[in-house]
Amino acid sequence: MITARVASAITAALSVIGLGVPVASAEEVRVEVPPRLVLSERVEVSVEGLPEGSMVRLHAFRRTSTTSITPRRQDRTEVILHAWADMLVETQGGIDLGNQAPLAGTYAGADPNGLLWSGWPQGDERLGAAGALEVDAEVLGDNATLLIVPEVDGRLLPRQRVSLQPYSDRIAFRELSVAHDGVSGVFAAPEDGRPRPAVIWLHGSEGGSMEQATLRAGILAQRGLAVLALNYVAYSWSAGIEGVAPALANIPVELLGKARDWLVDPV
Repeated sequence: MITARVASAITAALSVIGLGVPVASAEEVRVEVPPRLVLSERVEVSVEGLPEGSMVRLHAFRRTSTTSITPRRQDRTEVILHAWADMLVETQGGIDLGNQAPLAGTYAGADPNGLLWSGWPQGDERLGAAGALEVDAEVLGDNATLLIVPEVDGRLLPRQRVSLQPYSDRIAFRELSVAHDGVSGVFAAPEDGRPRPAVIWLHGSEGGSMEQATLRAGILAQRGLAVLALNYVAYSWSAGIEGVAPALANIPVELLGKARDWLVDPV
């Protein structure tokens, strides 16, 4: 018995080798991605000029950095990550990344952010044949941009930029200081005011900052949590934070109790 999914895969394969469903010319095919992507939210890709069951390969490139830490400094190295996924066009002429699993790619299973978190440095042999496509860092701009390059039957379609947002405008933030709140960090939660599971987020040995606390708290709050991103060390050579330990040594465990008490009864 051939299921609908298997039949679609067969149809896509036949179209690639020139049998079965015909492939439209490059001028007739349009693949559009949303101009803005909020992490964890549903992502739909519209496709015009291709019949149901056709396959589209989506390449995604983004800039990131790796960090090496020594006792007195942090060194960052820029890296371009390349992710890709082979997706089938659905009945309504679209691709729903949140509900469709790729036939092949750098991630498995339906995931609206699969093209964002997966991937390898461009040119890495683990990318397979898809790794032959590379882009220049200047094309990507900043780290908040995802570059999508659709590919159909070996033809590259116009690339598209997607603005990445770690959280939506529906997240409320509050900065905490040791002088006023007893702890330093950022509290974030959905602004609807409903009770939420609470989480205390701790940074690593790289040290804390209000900028990173805001980012981390917002990312988890976007997923429906109430989050206190706690700064427990802020190195003096990176500006530091008033009232926060300047070195990763002798950090009192009672600090976690203060953070918990603030979550129970914010002042």
